[in-house]
Amino acid sequence: MQMERNWQVTVQYDGTGYMGWQVQPDQVSIQQRIQEVLKKIYGVEIRIEGSGRTDAGVHALGQVFSFKEPRKISLDEKSFHKALNSLLPPEIRLLTARLVSDDFHARFSAVGKTYIYVLERSQRSIPFMNRSSWNQRYELDLELMKQAIAKFEGVHDFTAFTVKTKSFKGSAVREIFKTEIESWHGLLFLRFTGSGFLYKMIRSLTGQVVEVGSGLSDISKIDNLFESGCRLKAAQTAPAKGLFLAEVYYDREELAKRLLVSPSEMFISRFFY
Repeated sequence: MQMERNWQVTVQYDGTGYMGWQVQPDQVSIQQRIQEVLKKIYGVEIRIEGSGRTDAGVHALGQVFSFKEPRKISLDEKSFHKALNSLLPPEIRLLTARLVSDDFHARFSAVGKTYIYVLERSQRSIPFMNRSSWNQRYELDLELMKQAIAKFEGVHDFTAFTVKTKSFKGSAVREIFKTEIESWHGLLFLRFTGSGFLYKMIRSLTGQVVEVGSGLSDISKIDNLFESGCRLKAAQTAPAKGLFLAEVYYDREELAKRLLVSPSEMFISRFFY
């Protein structure tokens, strides 16, 4: 008897116009679009498991999902790749697809993720970057921003840097392995690599770094926010359009190697995959 086969799939998507990754009633999501295509391919309902959720308007350079293939149909990797991309809308593209062990799960098998936030430093706001970056017309102190983002490395209680804290259950303690800011041709790439992140946490951290860089607050405010856990005192949350889920890691050696890659190199290599 043929057993169900387990697939690991990596996709990119432009999240503009979507209500995020997860299926939601009366809303269009990335997960919904992919599941609709899989139903056309296999003829039955298929539920995919993502490595995590991305919010409305957030993009992905390397989102990972897994699913069990129906017993009656077995596609090879090349055929699956061609079929999925031929049916998906142009803003969602399959990068890689491979068969994996039965115990692999896109979310629970992950050991880390990297998010990259893109800031555009321009007085005129480049129209081609409008859907994928947060324009900053005002002067930013890059050195202060580097000091501020470094504060988030390590294990901290990030209660002040998540949204909907009243309905939040569980611990807000998270570990960020590495943070970094890099200036590249008028863009700033903010990189956050960690074991896991809270709802809108990266956008909140980015807003705080920008607030420091623009001179609206002192770096010491970050320590105060860690201590108080007060979301109301934190900076504005950065817009969704500048945030990218860049990579998901399933091997600690791979994670260690990717920590050595600069944010611009990671972004560009993924962007022009």
